[in-house]
Parts: sequence; C-alpha cells; structure tokens
Amino acid sequence: MADNEGYDVVWTDRARLNLAKMEAYKVNPNQVFRKTKTILSKNPRQAAYDLLDSEDNSHPEFIGYYWTLIHNIIIIYDVFDERDKVLVDASFFANTAWAHYVFWNIEPEDWKDLEKW
Repeated sequence: MADNEGYDVVWTDRARLNLAKMEAYKVNPNQVFRKTKTILSKNPRQAAYDLLDSEDNSHPEFIGYYWTLIHNIIIIYDVFDERDKVLVDASFFANTAWAHYVFWNIEPEDWKDLEKW
C-alpha cells in the first residue's frame, strides 16, 4: 500500500443490486455496505474466511477470490495490491441451504432446497 489510507473498496453493480435485495431477509444493506468498506479497507486478506478454489464449482468465475461474512451476508472479493483496491464482486445471503453447502460444506437435509438457488 502506498499510504496509510488503506485499500479503496469498490462494489460492482451486480454485488450492490444483490445486496439491495437482502432487505427481504431483514438485513440492512447500508450497514453491510459501510461495514464492508471499513473491514476490507485494512488487511483484506486477513478478513477473509477462505479463498474460493476449484472445488467450489458453483461459481467458477470466483476461483481465486476471497470471501468473508458480514452481517449474515457472504461477500466475495478480490484484492489488487498494485492499485490499493478491493473489488467486491458478489454478495449472497448466508442463511440458505445453498450457502451452507457451498461455503461451509454442510449438506442440506433436503437437496431440493439447493435447486432454487
């Protein structure tokens, strides 16, 4: 990092639009947005729960991306050190059978729950 200001956290349109839909799950999108900027602007790699790899094949476009959990929202992001930027490329509600299976390897009681995602 070039200075003490940290990383600039930028959200893609699709990540922001998906985050806005989280109000249906009683999530405050503005709080998640602000908290993400605060947390990921400093040491974004340390904030990660894990790195998505080829085994997480539900979204192959995110292989090599980091993910973390903020206010029950899974945040998918990449870090660009040379530009001091963090790109938030996706967001998902964490309390679903799909998220439990993909991110925590918890098999659902009913596999039909995964079909809707």
